[in-house]
Amino acid sequence: SLADMVFASAGSKIVYVQVDLPSNAVNESNETNNQLGMYVTVGAIPKPDLVITYASANVSSANNLTGFTAKVKNIGQATANEASHTIWLRLYSPQAVGNKYVDIPLGLQEKGILAGEELTYTVNLAKQKASELALGGAGVKQVYFQIDTPKNAVNESNETNNQFGLSLNLPAAVSAPKASTGAANP
Repeated sequence: SLADMVFASAGSKIVYVQVDLPSNAVNESNETNNQLGMYVTVGAIPKPDLVITYASANVSSANNLTGFTAKVKNIGQATANEASHTIWLRLYSPQAVGNKYVDIPLGLQEKGILAGEELTYTVNLAKQKASELALGGAGVKQVYFQIDTPKNAVNESNETNNQFGLSLNLPAAVSAPKASTGAANP
């Protein structure tokens, strides 16, 4: 049946119906009119689409990114399933000192992220055994959250909307108080 046919891509396709098979088994007066072609429209296969809708960062007194909270939503039409891969979140800052990014595997539920579902992840980088992102001195720093990296393993309907930017206005780093030596003042 036509419902059981699988097409490699969406769009307009020609489907042929043929009778008198195999090889003109029925003796007919006209053997050239046993086929009819018709156009059918094949819809796109639904895909997931992961976006980050919210992010906040935890910064230490030394201006290192130590953790974060991020909300990841599947705005697509299908489940983003991790049966054969892990979905990753990448933290990235062009102003970082040393490593410019940290990749964090997100431990998804067995069912993945359903279409329309939004999940919140709160990550302590030390508990994830990931290095902190050293943001350097005072000033406005950019941190980008990217979902579905580094391997881009989720086949999404839109692969260009996986990044979320966050501006952090960092104060001057707080240094530890210096120990004093000498006699106490009376």
